[in-house]
Amino acid sequence: MLDKTYSNLLLISIIVIVSLSGCNLFNSMKSIATAPARKLNTDNQKREAQAKKEKDAYHQTKTLETPIYKAPNEENPTYAISLMRRREFKQALTILEKCLKKNPKNPEFLSLKGDCLFQLSKFKEAKDAYIASRNLNPSYYPAFLGIGIVTLNIAKQNEQQGKTQLALDNYTESLKLLREANKILPNNLTASYGRAHAAAGIGNYYYQRALNLKRIRNDLQGAETMCDKAINLYKEAISYGTNYSSQYRKQVGARIFLAIIHYRSGTLFKEFSQRQMAKIAFNNSILTWKSVLREIDPNNTQAKSEIKKCEKILQGL
Repeated sequence: MLDKTYSNLLLISIIVIVSLSGCNLFNSMKSIATAPARKLNTDNQKREAQAKKEKDAYHQTKTLETPIYKAPNEENPTYAISLMRRREFKQALTILEKCLKKNPKNPEFLSLKGDCLFQLSKFKEAKDAYIASRNLNPSYYPAFLGIGIVTLNIAKQNEQQGKTQLALDNYTESLKLLREANKILPNNLTASYGRAHAAAGIGNYYYQRALNLKRIRNDLQGAETMCDKAINLYKEAISYGTNYSSQYRKQVGARIFLAIIHYRSGTLFKEFSQRQMAKIAFNNSILTWKSVLREIDPNNTQAKSEIKKCEKILQGL
């Protein structure tokens, strides 16, 4: 599983789903979220009032592909999206399954189903839903993005289980998809951060290969080739990870991700006698860790420990 930041990434894509499909679902969601709440005595009354607002908003909404249902509480995607925004993914999935029974070839419903399954950590089923959505509409961007993100999570799982080659294949597939996603919408932060993690995942593979070839097999030429590949992928990871971190400055996971990539880049530069580049990389790692202490968590013990580690390495360069 990815760091905590990723638990919200597909919720970002929900907004993309609605805006790209040309429908007004997001407007109805916005009106629901901003409508003044009446003071009610019990939780049940609040839920009933919320459901009524969602029904009313839904009946005022028309979409390109979604018919208006007579029983919106049970069979409408707007209500499912509102449940997803409240992180009630099981309930939302139940509603979407009912929507799909009436309209099985709706790419929006399938992509939203994939979002729910993703949030429930059912990654294989989520990928199947996204692929089905893309097959119905190859230009439907949310499904395309969803395949890239869920494949990235599958790669992480395989990596944790020691399935190195399978993880590498997943990372490679994910990176290809997310690069394409970035071409379509270059400012989409979900694609950017996912791309950064996919590039880092492949970079980590070449990082280990480079160190093993040099230290164990004494294959300097092969090790340098692996090093160059890792460094180029780390540059991509840093570029797109920084893009995300600059927008979500309180996300500690994004900062830690960048600090680690800077450190690993420095390790490779140091290993292959590129001292000046190593100094730059280790100093960048220190600066990133210090930003965690300064802007997010002044008591972060990992940051304090890693700063000391980098400073000690710099003293020996």
